[in-house]
This record gives sequence, structure tokens and C-alpha cells, in this order.
Amino acid sequence: MTEIVNFRVKKEIKEKMNFYKEKINWNEELRNFIIKKIEQFEKERIIDEIGNLLKKTKNLNKGIAEMLVREDRDSH
Repeated sequence: MTEIVNFRVKKEIKEKMNFYKEKINWNEELRNFIIKKIEQFEKERIIDEIGNLLKKTKNLNKGIAEMLVREDRDSH
């Protein structure tokens, strides 16, 4: 299902968009821009979350990762 999104641009921009409408599919261009922008911000959010998790775990004892991996392998 799709939704309609409206936004305003200056009159000069709209005139230029109309001038180039035969060469540029504005709907597709804007849709792709929005998708890429959302993906970029989602990646940044995930990186921030990982960073916050790493900050919380920085006080783990040395060798804990190796021990947990070995424990996991041995349990199967």
C-alpha cells in the first residue's frame, strides 16, 4: 500500500521541475532520495546503538569473549 506525501517548493523550483519533467521522473527521484536518506539515518542509529552497547561492556574481563565462544561451542 502506498501513501501520498506533499511538500512545498518555491515557485521558481516548480517551474524548473516542469521544464525538465520530460527528462526527469520527479516522483521516482524523490522516492529514491527519501529511501536512501532513511537508510542512511537507520545505519547511523544502529552504529550509535552498537557504540552505546560497547561502552557498557568495556569493563568486561580480558578473555571473556573467548570464554563465551568456547562455552557456546562446547554446549553443542
